[in-house]
Amino acid sequence: MDKIVYVKADKCILAENKIVTIGEAADIRCSDGQLTKDIREIVLYTFDSQKADRYVMSVMDIIIAIQKKYDDVIVINIGEPDFIVEYNMNHKEKTWMEVIKVAVICLIVFFGAAFAIMSFHEDVGITGLFEDVYKLVMGKEKDGVSVIEVTYSIGLFLGILIFYNRFGAGHNSNDPSPLEMEMKTYEDTVNDTLIMTGDKE
Repeated sequence: MDKIVYVKADKCILAENKIVTIGEAADIRCSDGQLTKDIREIVLYTFDSQKADRYVMSVMDIIIAIQKKYDDVIVINIGEPDFIVEYNMNHKEKTWMEVIKVAVICLIVFFGAAFAIMSFHEDVGITGLFEDVYKLVMGKEKDGVSVIEVTYSIGLFLGILIFYNRFGAGHNSNDPSPLEMEMKTYEDTVNDTLIMTGDKE
């Protein structure tokens, strides 16, 4: 009687070794425990490159590899039809290099965000707006920095922290932050593009 093997692969798999087995590339399930173990150990792909590399594969590659060794199994895919196997040599950079990279990125993000906020304020004429509001409420021209600028700056800072939902002792939500959602969208777009490009090649 034919045995049923279920295969579930994610869109992107990180391989720790050059020799990638089916068990590393996909989740395998079968009622026969020994068969499941043997299938997981079947070699699916071997990276020839001496550096970090990636390869686009199809679930058909897994099915062919399984049926070459076991022709009496039925393979059912419940995961991605195409996926990326990415090999990284686990090259660990020096700590001081990581610190410098993080510091540079933080500076770029900080000054970039500051420039964006200043450009927005300049476009909408926020200074004139504050002067008009102050004159409307107080009945006189404002002299120097007023309480409006101070409270607006504090509110802008607190608003960003609350919006990104990742700061403060009261943070108990498991919901992803807007930044995490954007990163996930970016990652999915990159993976889809790599898969489409790989299919064309």
